[in-house]
Amino acid sequence: MSYLKLDTGLLSSSLWIQGDAETVRVWIYLLLVADGRGIVDETVPAIAQRCKISVKRLTAILETFARPDRFSRTPKARGRRIIVRRAPQWSIEIVNFLLYRRKDHGAVARMKRYRDRQRALRVTPRNVTQGRGQRANAEGRETRTDGTARPARSLPMTDGTAQGIEALARDLEAVVPEVTAREWVVRASTIPADDHRPARSFEDPRKRGLSESWGQATLTRLRDLHENQRRPVPL
Repeated sequence: MSYLKLDTGLLSSSLWIQGDAETVRVWIYLLLVADGRGIVDETVPAIAQRCKISVKRLTAILETFARPDRFSRTPKARGRRIIVRRAPQWSIEIVNFLLYRRKDHGAVARMKRYRDRQRALRVTPRNVTQGRGQRANAEGRETRTDGTARPARSLPMTDGTAQGIEALARDLEAVVPEVTAREWVVRASTIPADDHRPARSFEDPRKRGLSESWGQATLTRLRDLHENQRRPVPL
């Protein structure tokens, strides 16, 4: 199932202002069925049937989309909305698809969430695993019955968290094939260097020694990265 996130700039575009209902319907249909590169791999009769218009009418609309538009807000291809490709096979390329997909309207809010997570990783006391004859004090340290203390051990990453990381990474790989699932995991799990430790990351969430808190932070970042791939589409 495709997902379409429309940019509100469409409402002030020359297409919306000057075009009729059928023209707008065809444009939104092309956006809906385009792949991750903005390519529509459908024949003219198939598009016409789904848009409930004649082939002749659709051909006229596509010709309008393929002509230069002096009122366009983007200079690429002289304002053309589509380019019809005839090799290696007939297809329609939406000119500004990737431009609008990469346009990030939520950068400020997402950066705030990222900084909040980084701050939480630095200041949140570590989870404590309690054993026989031990108790955890408020500072996140294990205290033995003889009164000596040692740093608490983080809880290990659960299978559910690891499975969630793997599933999201595979979804991202499907959307952006040039980046592998393991590379997505490395990006999401990276913790920047600080005064005490160098930058660190992992590529296999099932590796021994990884903490649940690190896994949850990675899962959250993967969700943000996944959301980034569902950007506003072009006008």
